[in-house]
Amino acid sequence: MSRDKKKTEKEASWLQVAGPVLFLAAFTVLIVLQRGGFASDINLPADIPEESEFSTPVAAESTECLLVTDRSDAQTVTVASEMRYVLKDMRVSYIERDISDVNVEKDTAKVQSVVLALQDWDGFGSDIGRLMEWVQNGGSLMCAMTPEPAGNFMACRRYLGIEEGGGTYTGITGIQAASPSVIGYGNKRDYPFHLADGETMMTSLAVRLDDEAKVLFTSSDGQVPLLWSIDYGEGRFAVINDVISDKFQRGFYCIAYSSLSDMELWPVINASAFYLDDFPAPVPGGTGMYIERDYGISTSAFYSSIWWPQMLDWEEKYGIRHTGMLIEDYNDNTRAPFKKQKSTSRFLTFGNTLIYHDGEIGIHGYNHQPLCLEGVDEDMQYGSYKLWHSPQDVYLAVQEVKGFAESVFPDRKFQVYVPPSNILSENGKELLLSADPDIRAIASVYTRSASSPVFAQEYSIEDNGIIDTPRIASGEIIGDYMYLTALGEMNYHFVQSHFCHPDDVLDADRGASYGWPYMAKQFETYLQYVTGSAPSMRQTTGSEMAAAVERYAKLSMNVKRKENELDVTLGGFNEEAWFLLRVNEGELGETEGCTAEQAADHLYLIHAASSHLVLKLM
Repeated sequence: MSRDKKKTEKEASWLQVAGPVLFLAAFTVLIVLQRGGFASDINLPADIPEESEFSTPVAAESTECLLVTDRSDAQTVTVASEMRYVLKDMRVSYIERDISDVNVEKDTAKVQSVVLALQDWDGFGSDIGRLMEWVQNGGSLMCAMTPEPAGNFMACRRYLGIEEGGGTYTGITGIQAASPSVIGYGNKRDYPFHLADGETMMTSLAVRLDDEAKVLFTSSDGQVPLLWSIDYGEGRFAVINDVISDKFQRGFYCIAYSSLSDMELWPVINASAFYLDDFPAPVPGGTGMYIERDYGISTSAFYSSIWWPQMLDWEEKYGIRHTGMLIEDYNDNTRAPFKKQKSTSRFLTFGNTLIYHDGEIGIHGYNHQPLCLEGVDEDMQYGSYKLWHSPQDVYLAVQEVKGFAESVFPDRKFQVYVPPSNILSENGKELLLSADPDIRAIASVYTRSASSPVFAQEYSIEDNGIIDTPRIASGEIIGDYMYLTALGEMNYHFVQSHFCHPDDVLDADRGASYGWPYMAKQFETYLQYVTGSAPSMRQTTGSEMAAAVERYAKLSMNVKRKENELDVTLGGFNEEAWFLLRVNEGELGETEGCTAEQAADHLYLIHAASSHLVLKLM
């Protein structure tokens, strides 16, 4: 071995040891400043408004929509359920009729739009002609799922812009954004489905559209239109050409519905949050297999000198802000007494630096055992996790971690809770809130899991006043389904929420075998996608996300539609409100009581500083 090579190896070895020491030394200087009072009064968590701070709700101007369903078809029932969420969240007042009960002439006279959450159009019988005539005379109709290629649909398909085809299904392997009026269009075009090799989704009709159709999404190969709108006489159709009914599809329902009128306004959250679960927490001893392989240093040194500096670099580069979720201990004790954590130096080091960088600390748990009880929540026992022995044990464990957090970070508010492994029973939740009444928000996950009993949430306020702020993506290697969900949520709620763990790099199931450089590169691709697709989305902490969700969930709207104008009165208003506005005809002109900035082509992010706003077309 050459002398120069030996020297290089010695320098590398010295850096591996000295790097973490120097990094921690810099942290220590910061902590000394913070212990002198600096950390106690900076970057305090956002205040979450109280119930009394919101204005009185307002009623809708009139019933806007007729939702037609088919309770005899299980697939239709599922799509209808998702569509109800979308209409409610868009503040669209609607009446619902089963296909067996609908009276087209009578029911359409009451509304401006119709949503068909069904496949079999033959249930309309001869009334299908009246429905088409209603659209031609100025009504708007949305097909929320692929119609069955049979009698009534085949007779009407040309009105929907179908020039050729419509009689047979064709396979697709994913979705492609086809219009710059979609948020995310310029940053990621193709969203593949998670399918086996050679497998396709046979849920879409093979069609060729009229040149006048506005196509927003196609299949991945660009051959099959999946979402389009087209004018028919004085009215308009919006068509979804698939039968997918998962949560990510809500974004597509929202895009389709917002394409029906010349101007469509709906409230959004406008917030992006990044959570670090299990941070700060005790650092595992020794070294991990993949850390040793790639760096030859301990896990502790890796966290200090590589992982945490990378988090801070991403904060500076992309403007993101982290909310760390504190774990006091990694023991599996679920029966009192609960040993207090005595080693606090790393909690102080990482926690104070997180706060200094405009972040926040929330509560993850005394340990990492989900709050589920023996003899009560047996169906929620998962993997090697233990159930808690009694309600009193849960109560005391929550009080222990609350007291520990307050002792390490005095004068802080801990308002956000993340359930360990996103598992939380209703009994555990009740005990959590009893033991720690400072908790105002719970951040679990948005989508259900087939493999674990996760607490799946909506962006909403529970009856107990808790604000639900679910996360939609996780880890560093973001899968296709998570990208699809992120796409949907940016176009629906204008929201993004992600979580990861420091120990992702130790777990092969989370991608650790690829090594940290690969994991970091993959996650940076997601950061670029989110911040590039929605640069106006606010970067928030967990408490700020909760405040944004609360303002969104409380909001009610009275919309008066005039020629080329929306006159909007807001109820449940507190300080500000955010909306997306899609303009399908003309250009946005003057606004009153709000400001507007472009979010995509003919799509605007509206910021209301008043409870009354007016939006006009040029």
